[in-house]
Amino acid sequence: MIRFALAVLTILAALGLILGAAAHLLTFAGVNPQEIPGIWLLHLGIFAVIVPAIFIGRSLGRDIGEVAIWQYYTPRWLKTLTTLLFVYAFFNFFWSNSLNEGGIPAELRGDLVLHNHGKVIRKLTPAEFAKHRAYSLRSFSGHWMVFYAAGLMLLVGCGNAARAVDRRVALDSQLLTTDSL
Repeated sequence: MIRFALAVLTILAALGLILGAAAHLLTFAGVNPQEIPGIWLLHLGIFAVIVPAIFIGRSLGRDIGEVAIWQYYTPRWLKTLTTLLFVYAFFNFFWSNSLNEGGIPAELRGDLVLHNHGKVIRKLTPAEFAKHRAYSLRSFSGHWMVFYAAGLMLLVGCGNAARAVDRRVALDSQLLTTDSL
């Protein structure tokens, strides 16, 4: 059962990372991904991947050691990608916030505006409103990529560790059978 869960969650994490990156890149192409139905499901999908990944990692960590999963069984390229995305998301958050002038786009009393806690920063044209909504999504999608990459990193490490344990058990079993002859 755990192998099946690992496979499904790994696919979901990879798909979430790819879709999050696609949504993020669309904001640079002048497209507002918030117009895509269901785009915010990527926000919820993080929890569907991360929470079970942590439980699986802790469960396997009891047998192997949690540090070993990170150190020995997670590919270096995936650790590097996750680290780079973390650094990028940090800067992207502040950059996107500055593009949005410290506010968020919304429709208040029939006007399209940038506001900060209800205080209107300025009115927006429909084109500016779409642009600022894309900036807001850019901030979120930067974080989506980090969390999906972290989930993928943990899940791939757990999958590799589980396969290593299976090989070790099979080898031990084979040695015991050979020794008893």
